[in-house]
Amino acid sequence: MEPDQIRAGLGADGGPASVGMPWHPSTAPLWKKPLRIISRERTFLDLATVLNPFELVAVGDYLVRRPRPNYEGRSRPYCTIAGLKGAREKYPKIDSASNTRWALDNIRVGSDSPQETLCRLLLVEAGLPEPQLNIPIPLAGGIVVPDRDLVYPAQKVVVEYQGSSHEEPQRTARDRYHAENLREEGWEVVPIYKDDLPYVGWCNEFPAKYRIDAPGMPRINRVNFKLSPYALAPVPREWPLVVKVREAFRRQAMR
Repeated sequence: MEPDQIRAGLGADGGPASVGMPWHPSTAPLWKKPLRIISRERTFLDLATVLNPFELVAVGDYLVRRPRPNYEGRSRPYCTIAGLKGAREKYPKIDSASNTRWALDNIRVGSDSPQETLCRLLLVEAGLPEPQLNIPIPLAGGIVVPDRDLVYPAQKVVVEYQGSSHEEPQRTARDRYHAENLREEGWEVVPIYKDDLPYVGWCNEFPAKYRIDAPGMPRINRVNFKLSPYALAPVPREWPLVVKVREAFRRQAMR
């Protein structure tokens, strides 16, 4: 049994010191023999001290995402948003509180990859509506297009991040089939690639004032976090991702 608190410091006379090293109750509620480990919720809070807000949201999205039992061997998410918020309330003195608060406000159920999370955050930062995540799209004739990455039902626009898995021949054929079905029903399908994201690889191409930790950057970037290697394009409207989606919105509005 652990004590509530032990003070290891001693005064000059051998008595208790006013300042010592406290022993706090355990913050590791999980036991896995023969090793003791901390919970995923607590690990999420600890990561806030070393990750930037975008990365922390991606971790949160992964923890709360709906698993695919056929591929993952589980049917329940690792955490819930409520559970992550509860951990934040339980351990309020962990560093990087601003990171954690911002991330908890932006975690969503539905993202299947860090790239999908990043696309969503950047689109919202640029002033576009928040998309729905990985939802099936029913079409005429009883056809249902399986989950698409980012979906704007009102605008009939689908945004698909084309990661390396989409290069597999079978996956490419399926993607093409689903895109054809959507376009026949008046939908726009917007493919997004790594080069469309104002992130990794752009770090040395822009002045320091465009770093996401620079004063005057948009709301999403004013969160106080530790050193980050990332940089953004000059203004959100110039991000290739945003240009592509705005153009799709414009074409749909002209139909």
